Amino acid sequence: MQTHRLFEIIYLLLDKGQMTASELANHFEVSVRTIYRDIDRLSISGVPIYTNVGKNGGIALMDGYTLDKSILSDAEQNEILMALQSLKAVEYPDPDGLLTKLGTFFKKNQQSWIEVDFTGWGGSIQDRERSDELKNAILTRHTIHFSYWGGDGKKSERSADPIKLLFKGHNWYLQAYCHTRQDYRVFKLFRIQDLQVLEDTFDPYPAVPFRENAKVVMTPLHFTILKSRAYRVYDEFAGAQVTPLPGGNFDVRTCLPVDNWLVGYLLSFGGDLILHSPEPLRASLREELEKALAHYA
Repeated sequence: MQTHRLFEIIYLLLDKGQMTASELANHFEVSVRTIYRDIDRLSISGVPIYTNVGKNGGIALMDGYTLDKSILSDAEQNEILMALQSLKAVEYPDPDGLLTKLGTFFKKNQQSWIEVDFTGWGGSIQDRERSDELKNAILTRHTIHFSYWGGDGKKSERSADPIKLLFKGHNWYLQAYCHTRQDYRVFKLFRIQDLQVLEDTFDPYPAVPFRENAKVVMTPLHFTILKSRAYRVYDEFAGAQVTPLPGGNFDVRTCLPVDNWLVGYLLSFGGDLILHSPEPLRASLREELEKALAHYA
């Protein structure tokens, strides 16, 4: 905590020019005596910091002072560079210059540790362009207009203020304030079409926790996944939900949302999933399979 406070004192003085010991003490919620001890430590470490006495006095840095890397530990330097790399991974506007300068300043040759691609495997150029447009609209706070295909298969026109991109489960989502619904909404990225970034801008929204658009009802499920689909088991279910069976199959007990998506999801395993319960869902699967079979009779 002390190192962080010393660093922030320098940052505050670089930003404000001069502050009193009382102002710094109030900011950090420590005593004035503690602030003066911090000033002594900074001075001993070579930071050109001084105090002016009198009515308009305060604590300040010598003119022309720039931050010395010695104030940051090696681990803190790495954390700063890694944070900048995460911005670069999502193609935040021009972090490369700052990343290169700080890497040189800290004398560190950082290997990139993260890469983010907003498109799925086999994604088209249009998918990437849409993701880039959304990202830029979020950063520049521009309103967007788009066509959206809902889970019921119906198309609607939406205008919204984009707030953030979210990754949940296996999909990317856009959290936005929807002008059409006059409320916060979450849109699946791949259902957004005909995206337009408008000239209208908006003020920052307060932090809003991620929430589903509708109340989700979770249902306990029990099924067996055959060993031919083993590659999906631990990708899609927590280890505590899976019990390996003799012969290589897997017993799975989990809870999933009851909606139109669930039947399609279970059918995506083909004949390699055997649903044991609940019975109403077994009936829905049989009905869907009979409809599919009728197309090939």
